[in-house]
Amino acid sequence: MISGPMMLDHRAALRISSNVTRNFRQLQGRTNVDIQPREVIKILNKARIRFTLVGAHGIAGGLVDPRASQDVGVIIHASTRRRSRRSAERFLACACWILRS
Repeated sequence: MISGPMMLDHRAALRISSNVTRNFRQLQGRTNVDIQPREVIKILNKARIRFTLVGAHGIAGGLVDPRASQDVGVIIHASTRRRSRRSAERFLACACWILRS
């Protein structure tokens, strides 16, 4: 019996896609900002914001070979939009502070 490629669970695939992204940024000398999906997920969960992870990180669990991404994409559920705006403003203030440092 011939078996196909083994699929990863989403947690393992997200870890791999995050590492690939970090390595790519380091090779390109673009290490000023390194926002990882786990950081975004942690902030959104702490603020009790309902969201869906999208893009390369979001589909990583459905790929045989997870890939790098230039961003961390999320779709915010409409019911938590106001809360998400306040959290995003706090997060962006931190990210801007990191860029100035």
